[in-house]
Amino acid sequence: QQKRKQNEQNKRSLDATRIKLRSLRDEIRRLREEHQALEERYSSVHQEREELKMKFESALRQAMMVVEERNEVLQQQLIESHALVEERDAQLEGVLRAMNLEPRTLDLITAEVDESFHRRNQLIKDLHFELKKGEKLYNATLLEMERHCQTANIAPLPRSSFV
Repeated sequence: QQKRKQNEQNKRSLDATRIKLRSLRDEIRRLREEHQALEERYSSVHQEREELKMKFESALRQAMMVVEERNEVLQQQLIESHALVEERDAQLEGVLRAMNLEPRTLDLITAEVDESFHRRNQLIKDLHFELKKGEKLYNATLLEMERHCQTANIAPLPRSSFV
């Protein structure tokens, strides 16, 4: 009788263990499927991140090229304007010396030349302002890129690589 009791107890224990084993196997299968789904999702998100990163870097390079070209054009215009002012100044000085004009006429000519210089100087200031505006846009673009990189957990490129 003791032996039979022991056998029944062992049988119940075995049944409980089998049920537990089945439950654990089902749990493992479910966890494996969940793991596989998470890996696929991670892969998809990672690929999307890389594509966005490439698009962003491409757009940034393009914007930087536009800003750089604009800055070069403005710088060239500034240089040309300065050279033109220097040339005109030298020509005017030579003409005034050669003419030996009376003081009143010389004052009128000087006033007109000063007005011309004023217009040129204003043009130079405007070009300088445009250059500064382009530089600010360039810096703002870099800051925006760095902010987007930080948001996307991407290490931003060093600023020296854009110069």
